[in-house]
Amino acid sequence: MYVIFIAERPFIIASTGFQVPDEFENTEEVLPQKFFRELPFMLMQKRPEKGRICFVEDIDEAWERFKSHFVLITAAGGVVQNDQGEVLFIYRNGKWDLPKGKTEKGENAEECALREVKEECGILKLKSKGFLLTNYHTYTHINSFYLKQTDWFAMRCPSGQMTTPQTEEGITEIKWFSPEDLAIPMANTYNSIVRTLRTFLSSKLRF
Repeated sequence: MYVIFIAERPFIIASTGFQVPDEFENTEEVLPQKFFRELPFMLMQKRPEKGRICFVEDIDEAWERFKSHFVLITAAGGVVQNDQGEVLFIYRNGKWDLPKGKTEKGENAEECALREVKEECGILKLKSKGFLLTNYHTYTHINSFYLKQTDWFAMRCPSGQMTTPQTEEGITEIKWFSPEDLAIPMANTYNSIVRTLRTFLSSKLRF
């Protein structure tokens, strides 16, 4: 299953017969022909009315067809938890977000994720606990469509570390949220980040 967020709505490509998670139960099922025919229109909408789900016989062929409409950008980031079970968030462009960034030449996704968290948050002692999931979202820039692939990793660091927001990247605040207060950042973030955090909280990699 591939989950792509287009203007904050989930667009799902899944194999025929795949049991879609309950979190996507409000999506509208469409046939592959209609899905790809309407894709350019959906990309130009500011916010589609609802998401779509498309069941296909050959998911690899469908995924390659979907990707052909975009310039692919690869990135990675981390869901960081300290020894007290708090989760690290950054504040950027008016929303709470998780630290992430584009992959540089010669590094793998996990190396990129660790580097980006350290650079954006100033954290020195940091350890990856393992891969979580891959999210996709689209955006438009200078009349071109981009597909951003972000690989997410669970991370752990000691409590009490100093943090420094990377202001040149538009980060104005760094804050640790306790598990009881996670509803605060989740109410003002991107749907792809909500999915990432929920995956982390339901995984064996959480504190």
